[in-house]
Amino acid sequence: MYITKRSNSPFYQLAYFEDGIKKVRSTGAKTKTDALKYLLTYKENLEKEPKTEFITLKKFSETYLEHIRLMHSQHYYKCCKSTFKKVIEFINNKPLKDIKPNEIEMYILIKFQTAKHSASLDYRILKSAFNKAIEWQYITVNPLAKIKKPKPNKPLPATINNEELNQILSITAKQDLKDIFVILYNTGMRINELLNLYWQDVDLNNRLIKISNKVNFTTKNKKERLIPINNTVYNILIKKQSEKIRQATEYIFNKNGFKLSSDYVSKEFKKAVRTAGLNERIHLHSVRHSFCSNLVNKNISLYTIKELAGHTNIATTQIYAHLDNSVLRDAVNLLD
Repeated sequence: MYITKRSNSPFYQLAYFEDGIKKVRSTGAKTKTDALKYLLTYKENLEKEPKTEFITLKKFSETYLEHIRLMHSQHYYKCCKSTFKKVIEFINNKPLKDIKPNEIEMYILIKFQTAKHSASLDYRILKSAFNKAIEWQYITVNPLAKIKKPKPNKPLPATINNEELNQILSITAKQDLKDIFVILYNTGMRINELLNLYWQDVDLNNRLIKISNKVNFTTKNKKERLIPINNTVYNILIKKQSEKIRQATEYIFNKNGFKLSSDYVSKEFKKAVRTAGLNERIHLHSVRHSFCSNLVNKNISLYTIKELAGHTNIATTQIYAHLDNSVLRDAVNLLD
């Protein structure tokens, strides 16, 4: 790093090498004395900057995945792992500091053409990961800092009514699966919240279910909440409690003592939906959507629904206010 002077400029320049490439910047000083002062100040500021550690994208992904494995749900961990695998295949295993914004943007844009929601998820995962890389002093700038998140059009969530639920139940052979579908429909729980329930989380005397964080399970927003038990759910749990004596596990729903897989439950639900000839957009999470929309149709306040469903933001709950056109129609008819 040194001071130089060009004949076509009244100012002295600071010359230095970065990654083997010579670079020049103006000092803004017309005298050599002022230019040397600039050089001294520049060096001092450079020494104060955090030193970034050399690390490849693959090595960083391994470190980051181990970090979130302890902090987030298993589902989110799997999503992150899949995202990193695809990105590494797309831009190769280059040093983290050498990743260019246009490379990540191209990956997101190409993905968006065929899988809009997946591209949006990849964007959020990568931006969060690169922010952590800055915090860990691997890089100084997030490659996604100036890239806008792709926004797919969001269709209204698919829901089912009582008749459709009964169709699904009539096709489902296993009683445990029937009980799961009914409980989800009457509580609005997420499938992983239900499958991670211990008997100690259920207070049948006061008719309450506590959704809580555990060593091997973290709620989606890391918050705990209480869900009241109605008669339908109460009767299912009373019956299952009588079976508990014969089981050596605390999981309410299990197979041979082991927690049921959410993938298994989801696939069985989808299989029943298709057998019943119902809307292809209906999936297991639609049962949770149905819980929220049913409450809206019963004129329950959005704030109450937000608390029951465990939504972080009221904006999420407001989606359900638009599901049933009859509710909107009734509101307008009040003006007659």
